[in-house]
Amino acid sequence: MTETMEQPVAIAQPAFSEATQQFPAIRPTQSLQVSAQPLTLLERAMERGASLEQMRELMALQERHEANEARKAFLKAEAAFKAENVVIVRDRENKQYNSQYTSLGNLVNTVTPFLSKHGLSASWDQTQDGPLITVICTLSHGLGHSKSTQFTVPPDTAGAKNPIQQIKSAITYAKAVTFESVCGLASTDANHDDDGSAAGGTVALGKVTEAIADGLLADLAKTTTDADAAALWRTGSKTLHATGNVAAYDEFKAAVVAHRNKLADKLAKVAA
Repeated sequence: MTETMEQPVAIAQPAFSEATQQFPAIRPTQSLQVSAQPLTLLERAMERGASLEQMRELMALQERHEANEARKAFLKAEAAFKAENVVIVRDRENKQYNSQYTSLGNLVNTVTPFLSKHGLSASWDQTQDGPLITVICTLSHGLGHSKSTQFTVPPDTAGAKNPIQQIKSAITYAKAVTFESVCGLASTDANHDDDGSAAGGTVALGKVTEAIADGLLADLAKTTTDADAAALWRTGSKTLHATGNVAAYDEFKAAVVAHRNKLADKLAKVAA
């Protein structure tokens, strides 16, 4: 009796990236699918003598994988932090305005343990362009992902402060605003008050916002082209929006619209 041998059935192989296809010694097995760690692919490639270009592609893949994992870890930690019951107590009294406020030290010392619990930390950088001071607060995770927010303020001229105290007071206020913003904390509104006697401790919200708005309106009056006015609106509107002062924001917006219309009318007359 003659036995009939069945012919093997060809099984279609899944498609792989160009980098993987160029490694003849590496069989496309389940362990090398996209779900595998890119580092595994990199190690296998080194063992098989991959070309420099192939190594670069796999290293780039590894970097993208690590960045994505860091981003996911950051979002998870941020969500866990926001689930915490963070209570910020107003620890200072302003006798001049008969009100209480939260000092920057109390704000940071209260929140930092909750950040650290979830592998998060906050830090500041600052730059100065003429009289304007920009403070950048960055929230970082241990795996490397981060996000930042910035706030630009003029020196705090309220009260009897010398020039150094004016700068320090403005920076202190900007640190509090950016810290709250990047951490996603509820605004403490006018908690950051000052009677003008502190050497850069905290600064009155209303006075700083008023100073910012006055400076922007003065700069707006100096613009002679629509492009300059539009550029000032883009930066100034972000600054006022960060203060949370809707009235100041709307006032600046109306002033920009009126000024741009005035520039357009002037240009039309010249063209005529």
